[in-house]
Amino acid sequence: VFFAVWGVFLLYVAIQRNKVLLLAVSGLCLGMAFVMKQHGIFFLFFAVAYLYLTRGGFRDFLYKVIVITASAALPFAVILFTIYRGGALSNFWFWCFTYSGKYVTSVLLMDGLARFNRMALKMMGHFTVFWISGIIGFFLLIQFGIQPDETHKRRFLMLFSLFSFLSILPGLYFREHYFVLVIPALSILAAYCSELLANAMSKRFKGGRWLPISLLILSLIFTFTAQGRLYFKLPPDDVSTDIYGLNPFVQSVKIAQYLKSHAAKGDRIAVLGSEPQILFYSGMRSVTGYIYMYGLMEDQPYNLQMQHEMSAEIEKGRPAFIVFANIPTSWLPLENSPLYIFDWAKDYIDKNYILTGVVDIIYYNHTVYKFDAEALNYNPQSGYYVSIYRRKDHE
Repeated sequence: VFFAVWGVFLLYVAIQRNKVLLLAVSGLCLGMAFVMKQHGIFFLFFAVAYLYLTRGGFRDFLYKVIVITASAALPFAVILFTIYRGGALSNFWFWCFTYSGKYVTSVLLMDGLARFNRMALKMMGHFTVFWISGIIGFFLLIQFGIQPDETHKRRFLMLFSLFSFLSILPGLYFREHYFVLVIPALSILAAYCSELLANAMSKRFKGGRWLPISLLILSLIFTFTAQGRLYFKLPPDDVSTDIYGLNPFVQSVKIAQYLKSHAAKGDRIAVLGSEPQILFYSGMRSVTGYIYMYGLMEDQPYNLQMQHEMSAEIEKGRPAFIVFANIPTSWLPLENSPLYIFDWAKDYIDKNYILTGVVDIIYYNHTVYKFDAEALNYNPQSGYYVSIYRRKDHE
């Protein structure tokens, strides 16, 4: 979104001032937005559509499209070249395109609509007036426009809003963070709604202009105040626990400290679970490229292949430590998920590793840590715990 907003802003300025250099920089930013997340391609589609609507002629349109698409392709081309030189192009292509193609087509349309209704209502629960103002602003824009002599602004905003919405559609997952993609357009629409209402009310009574603006500002203040406990009172660890519950985010710091204190220089680890923060906190590298387990559990044709690849990488890398996250949300298995990785892990760990740590997340604010000898005789009290294993021949 950071790069998309800059790209869209520079696009608007470039067209108004007829500056080709700004158009190229806009394309560069939009290309970075795509690199950050594939959904960002919709902002480039928006740019092409807006260039078409503001064209001076076909040759002018074609020239500008070439400029913006070529500059947008540059970041991706640099990354492709770098990965090719590193010998990982096939892996890169599989994860970003082959697997992703299956990932975005696995949710049925009706399931996707149900997810959208559920998540949209949840998102509107935060900053409710802001979201309502933005939605109303869109329909007011369709009905009234801006000014008769500013048709280009209306086209720009309507197209920007449309493609921002389209950017959250791929896959029909509608996860909370996907909605960040529509916030820039929604913000402009909310401002437009407030301005339109302010102008209408100022004609009816004195001081009426400030009523809708005050309502929007007060709603933002109310939202921050209502969530003031999270924003202003709780320490960061408690904020994490309050939001993410029994996920082992806070506990990962202590797990990483233990690993660092018992690892030799150059030791590598494997994390069986979607907890890559342990790699970050410990400063240790993984022996496998699989740092999230969700792809291994999803209903897609490569899940078993991924499980075999991960187990083979771990066996080849012989990590000094294995961290196993017995956390449901770290795996999200489905009814038809293959379970090879669990059977393999039990057998491989029993043969080659010994238990040296148990982190038992009993309740939100109660975690039991057992390391070394204490871990061997400890039975976890909850269904949410992390186990640490050391290779038997590791000193």
